[in-house]
Amino acid sequence: MNRKQLKFCLLGAVFLFAGCTALDPTNYLESSADTLFQIKPDQSHAALERQSGTDQYLKLLLNVAEDAEVKEVQVKPGLVSKDTTMLSMPLTDGRTVSFKLSRSDNIASGMVGWVGDMPSNRRQLYPSPAEINMDPLNWVSLVSDGKLVVGDIRVEGQLYRLTAVGKGQQVLVKVDESKIPPEAAPIPVPVQPRDNARLLTTPSSSKSAIKVLFVTTQQSRALYPNYKLELAQALLNANQYLVNSKVEALYEQAGIYDSDYDETGKEPQTQLNDMTADKPLGAKIHIEREKVRADLVSMLSTYSIYCGIAKMPARKETAFSSISCFGALGHELGHNMGAMHSDESPDQGVFPYAHGYKHTAPNFHTQMRTSHGAIPYHSNPRLQYQGVPIGTVDKNDVARTFNERRDVVANFYPEPTYPVRLWLSGANGSCYIDVRPGEQVLLSWYSECKDNAVDPERVVVKDFSSDSTPRRLCFSNILYTVNSCYAGRRFYGDFVIEDVHSGKGKPDEIEFTKLQVGQVFRVSYR
Repeated sequence: MNRKQLKFCLLGAVFLFAGCTALDPTNYLESSADTLFQIKPDQSHAALERQSGTDQYLKLLLNVAEDAEVKEVQVKPGLVSKDTTMLSMPLTDGRTVSFKLSRSDNIASGMVGWVGDMPSNRRQLYPSPAEINMDPLNWVSLVSDGKLVVGDIRVEGQLYRLTAVGKGQQVLVKVDESKIPPEAAPIPVPVQPRDNARLLTTPSSSKSAIKVLFVTTQQSRALYPNYKLELAQALLNANQYLVNSKVEALYEQAGIYDSDYDETGKEPQTQLNDMTADKPLGAKIHIEREKVRADLVSMLSTYSIYCGIAKMPARKETAFSSISCFGALGHELGHNMGAMHSDESPDQGVFPYAHGYKHTAPNFHTQMRTSHGAIPYHSNPRLQYQGVPIGTVDKNDVARTFNERRDVVANFYPEPTYPVRLWLSGANGSCYIDVRPGEQVLLSWYSECKDNAVDPERVVVKDFSSDSTPRRLCFSNILYTVNSCYAGRRFYGDFVIEDVHSGKGKPDEIEFTKLQVGQVFRVSYR
């Protein structure tokens, strides 16, 4: 065992109850992993500020950096891909660490997520089926838009932040989380007895899709030059916490509304209350929310006293949160879902087990306790870390809370069930039909279509609606050898198809596919 390997074992002994192998994860994958970025030669912070053109954001990063450790880096964005199974990256102290891919998703339009952790022998040391999968102290979460990469890198619990500061420049920040503001206590929403009964109902779906609309302010767009990428990565983290914790739900980005809201002189709670529909900002948010049918709404702000604040537990009309730190998003959405910080100060508005968890030896705490320094898990007594449950049945089971609440929140805007209305026009005449979701119909069922021998070429589409699951409107023959389809995801509204078999006239958001061209006898809407 060489000196570097010995050093790792000694560090690992802080977190392990059992022995240590000669496997050093900082070397193990180094030869086979692609290097995501390189640290550029040292330069002064003043020079970096002048070059970046985003002095305000860079100063904010320096305020939370440990010993002012902010390094400019040269990044290879194309490596953030599902085809990259291992990534290595240098740290500010000279070490290089490597991570193995756990999951990769298309986060938003043109954005790819990449999550991984370090290989270790922890599962051999703690073979219980309840032992958690992801290494809670050594993991990475990245999002790339093809030009820039942002993300969190955790090594031995220490957070490093990869971010962009303008003009295409990227930096790696060693974060001192003690300098980050706390999350505010949530604003309680009165819970009626019938609401409690709904919370206890077993979810009807195997997986819940919870749609999140982001709102920005004048100040947050000015402060965060790449806020769309940063918000996508924050949502990737929030989803990883759900996956890790065995919560059968995922957050989906419904959209981003760039509001004209001016934060000047407004406290965090005031900003949160301004999001309700009876306020000028809230009225505008309501319009955007209705368009995209977002279950939850979170506003990116710039206040410095807190990292975030939220309503808890959310009803449809109060499903709001606000963040000023991207890392607090999963925590604040957790308040909307009905979870509280600590059982040391129980709240009557939540269930007695809906609290984050803190443990000593091994030292860790879960996301709802505070996101700062937290492991990427919500409290769940059915899961273990180093053989220790990461929650308690009576007081600390946020995973149970979320699983009980997920369908309630996901159905603030349930999947639309109203029909699509179609005006079909062909060489021989026209006719009007309704087709409900999940239905397929023959044109011969409609006397107007049958009498006019309508073979549609042009179609006026009214009330097309697709939620988290893509919906397809298809025009086919009896055997489906002719099949021209129009698929949309999160599309609500009307459009005109000028030529059924070519896709001419369709909106950009609608995807067109076809097999062959021929006479149409059947229409389906699934």
